[in-house]
Amino acid sequence: MIYFKACPKCGGDLTDERDIYGKYLRCQQCGLHRDLETHNAQRPDQHFPPSSGPAARNKARGGVP
Repeated sequence: MIYFKACPKCGGDLTDERDIYGKYLRCQQCGLHRDLETHNAQRPDQHFPPSSGPAARNKARGGVP
């Protein structure tokens, strides 16, 4: 879909697009990007439950690194 003259930066035309991270709006004139959805990508520190990470294992061993 095209939103004519809707860019908050330059007043250009916005199109809604999608990539692997989700939907976003992109200005055809200036290239402004705005996310439409929040993506569910995990941060690198969220791969393990909080109680099973390296810090928890070190704490269980008495703080030995």
